[in-house]
Amino acid sequence: MTSLKWKQKTNSDGDKLKDCWITECGYTVARCFIDKDAVYAVTAPRESKPVAYPKSKDDVLKVINMDKELRSDSN
Repeated sequence: MTSLKWKQKTNSDGDKLKDCWITECGYTVARCFIDKDAVYAVTAPRESKPVAYPKSKDDVLKVINMDKELRSDSN
């Protein structure tokens, strides 16, 4: 599994967004809650809806790597 670099995402004014990151390959990861469970919404580059809601950072990396493979296979 490939390790990814993350940085805190900022808004158009340059303010840091709490619990929201962007990876070096353009995926947005936002910590949110579904019912009472904390999850990470993972959104692919140029997409508006999350592709998955994993519960751990390790699973976030797995989701991103799988999604990148699927997208490269479809090109």
